[in-house]
Amino acid sequence: DIAQDAEEAAKTAAAQSALPVSAGVNGSTCAMYPACVAVGISQGDCCPNQDHVTLGCCDGFPKTAEEVKISPGTECAKFPACAAANMTGACCPTAEGLQLACCSSI
Repeated sequence: DIAQDAEEAAKTAAAQSALPVSAGVNGSTCAMYPACVAVGISQGDCCPNQDHVTLGCCDGFPKTAEEVKISPGTECAKFPACAAANMTGACCPTAEGLQLACCSSI
């Protein structure tokens, strides 16, 4: 019976939504997790939310970007074609060791 299956599914969904939400280490409020706030989620519950889903931002602090060290003489600004293309950082070669096409003109 399709009607009976639908009724059974509705009962199961209602029972699951009635389960208590287990809060994370800082509680369930998004604003209590720096990584959630860093991505713009500061309202309501995140850890877990009302659907019993714990968002990835509940795992800790926001990721910080690693500072890329630019070796002297590799700066994009020193190469006219790279500078004209509004490139920044290391170009000739890049931090990964790649020589860009814009490096051919000095």
